[in-house]
Amino acid sequence: MNTKFGIGVVVAIVMQVSAFVWWTAQQAQTIETLKAEVDGLTSQMAIERQINKERDVKDLRQDLNFLTKALNKHIENNDTRIKHNNSLVQEDFEKIYDWLYEIDNDIEMLIEFARFTENKWADSYGTDDTYERKWGTKSPSEE
Repeated sequence: MNTKFGIGVVVAIVMQVSAFVWWTAQQAQTIETLKAEVDGLTSQMAIERQINKERDVKDLRQDLNFLTKALNKHIENNDTRIKHNNSLVQEDFEKIYDWLYEIDNDIEMLIEFARFTENKWADSYGTDDTYERKWGTKSPSEE
């Protein structure tokens, strides 16, 4: 058996080992480059997320302020309407009270008139069997 290697085989093995080392170094370099890019992108994304959150918070505060002002204006308008309606209702109650007072007075005057009429004509009502006296207090005179 011949244990001699040819120069060509040695050169081929050395070249393959060199190529493998070179390829591994390139892969390591690519991995480091990609890792640096990912770190940069991750950092950039974190910054962008933070900026977006701050913008969203600012927008939400503006929306909240707008809604608060709109709600306060709506409440103020409703308060004004309610106060106006309350005053109208109060006026209506006062009118109704006045009308009830007038009706009560009219009823009292009608009863007084009925009493006066029945007492004045007590003798005529005494002979009329169809009429029932309700208000008069004078007795019909006996003839």
